[in-house]
Amino acid sequence: MKKIILSVIVGFIFFGVGLLTIHDYGISWDEPEHLRRGQAYLWYYFTGKLDYNGITSYNLREAQTNPSYHDRSFYQQFQFYNNKNPVVEDRGHPPLGDITSATLNTIFYQKLGLLGDIESYHLFQIISSSILVGMIFWIAACEFGILAGFFASLFLATYPLFFAESHFNIKDPAETTFFTLTVYLFWKGITSKKSVLIILSAIFAGVALGIKFNIFFAMLILTLWLFVYYWKNKKEIIHTFLSKKIALSLIFFLPIMFLIFFIFWPYLWSDPISHTLQSFKYYEKVGSGANYQSSYLVGSFNLYPLQWIIFTTPPVLLLFFIFGLFASIKLWTNNWKILSLILIWFTIPILRVSLSGFSIYGGVRQIMEYIPTLALIGGIGANWLIQDVLKTDKKLKLITASILLLVVGYLLILPLIKFHPYQNTYFNFLTGGLSGAIAKGTSSAGNSLGNVYVEGLEWVNKNASSGAKLTLIQGTTSNLPLFKIRPDINYSNYHFSGVQRGGEYIMEMTYNYDVGAYHYAWEYVDKLLDPVYEVKVDGAPLLKIWKNDLAHTKEEFRTEEKTYSRPITQNIIGNILEISLDSAVVLSRLQLNYSSTKDCQNLKLAYIETSKDGQNWQREKDAIPTDQVGRKINFDANHFVFYFAGRSSKYLRVVADNENACILKDPVAKLTVL
Repeated sequence: MKKIILSVIVGFIFFGVGLLTIHDYGISWDEPEHLRRGQAYLWYYFTGKLDYNGITSYNLREAQTNPSYHDRSFYQQFQFYNNKNPVVEDRGHPPLGDITSATLNTIFYQKLGLLGDIESYHLFQIISSSILVGMIFWIAACEFGILAGFFASLFLATYPLFFAESHFNIKDPAETTFFTLTVYLFWKGITSKKSVLIILSAIFAGVALGIKFNIFFAMLILTLWLFVYYWKNKKEIIHTFLSKKIALSLIFFLPIMFLIFFIFWPYLWSDPISHTLQSFKYYEKVGSGANYQSSYLVGSFNLYPLQWIIFTTPPVLLLFFIFGLFASIKLWTNNWKILSLILIWFTIPILRVSLSGFSIYGGVRQIMEYIPTLALIGGIGANWLIQDVLKTDKKLKLITASILLLVVGYLLILPLIKFHPYQNTYFNFLTGGLSGAIAKGTSSAGNSLGNVYVEGLEWVNKNASSGAKLTLIQGTTSNLPLFKIRPDINYSNYHFSGVQRGGEYIMEMTYNYDVGAYHYAWEYVDKLLDPVYEVKVDGAPLLKIWKNDLAHTKEEFRTEEKTYSRPITQNIIGNILEISLDSAVVLSRLQLNYSSTKDCQNLKLAYIETSKDGQNWQREKDAIPTDQVGRKINFDANHFVFYFAGRSSKYLRVVADNENACILKDPVAKLTVL
């Protein structure tokens, strides 16, 4: 009973901290899709309707100007996959977490008005994460002692990635909670011969499956552990499996799990087999086949996940984790059942994304299941250090434990405060902090998962002039909570004007990743503009805001565009149009006019190269047809426009995909320079 009470208290403390800080966090970049989907499913559950006809429309202007507005959620909109309801056409992860979040929003925002529109959705993440913190205390306390429980729960609660994303990551913290409940209760059910615990494990497995497919790797963990159990104690496990109740609970485990999965995903109801197979194909596509960190490969092994974990785990926890590994060797004889489970559990999530055939990106949030075991091993190490290494009397042990807990807690809380509310961008001193990780080119270092956009909006709301324009570079409209934008600010991702300098504010996250698109826009803001505001953590910018006008252009580029009026030499060789100038200039844009005839072929792909000397060529990253400025294709049947971010060149080459491309028919090049 004492351990139960303490685990509840520990969980409530974490919940209290989460609730106090809930307003400091924004939304993740993929969260809006989940919120809209959750609302659509919830509406279908209660009404059977596939649209929101008959309920009050969302009033954006009222929400922007009236803080007490809570008639309807901003995300209760019929905007899902080209305005199709997810019950009819769905994709991606299962929706149980989305539905639960929508339910809490309906209660605490729409009905009671106690929390904001975003914050009420985030209650689900905070509640489920608090359950996990309490659960880790319970596991460690039951298996290794109350002292281990305090340290393990402290290590988990202050783990930077977990602490931050327990506020806004709609999938991974909750999945980790129910993953943990599944694994531990199954283990406990087998070792204590209690079928009811195995049934509970199956229920939690179904909940976990309703959030994300990671739970299937819990099945692998438990299967491997059962082999260890059989190898160590054949008679005991055979006797356990021969129990009628245990056997029945094992037989019904998967049916219970899939039944819960089916009930909470109405999309499956119309065609269970086909739609379930589609979801498996989705996971196959995103989880395998694409390696996003080829530079980290050693043979067929990807070191990226392991390096990320080492560099983003607080050093004090790394130290106690090492202690925990030594303690596990010492304690193995009497505790092999739980220790073998924990070690397998820690290894599998990391190993599965370290094999080159599997994919991981954006850090290790997708395998958050490793964090509870990291904390447990750290708790075991702390307990072993105090109980066995520091051999003192009972009273002195209590004093030592209290002091160590306070010191460790202080060291763990410091980075949480320093990085608040962007703890998921934390890197430790082993890589020189976040700034060092970015300087070293660590993939996705500085990725706040979109949480930082809200702070950028706050600055724009406070500093932008009346009627100002705002645009993003890479992000989409759904990445911003529009009801948090000042009503007079004109936000659109079509506002980007490039070198035409329309005076718009340009805002975007900045971190180490391959932008994939909008190369001109990125190069333009980095090369030509001075930022007017930066959100910095640990000396590194997470987000920048630029004002695209002459006053905020870097001095060397503060010249107006002008037409290049000197001679231009053109020459076509095969599928290449060569353009030569009489001297090097700072290019701004190229307009190429040409004749479309029945005899020419429509262009599928072309690219441009530039050179100062005609020998060393630089290929422009944006392809043709392109989407460089205003997110409109600058290409039609008779001409295209290509923009350069202040490129100094004397020679250009337009390389078409075939010699009969229409762009090579009577081409006339016009250049604009700075």
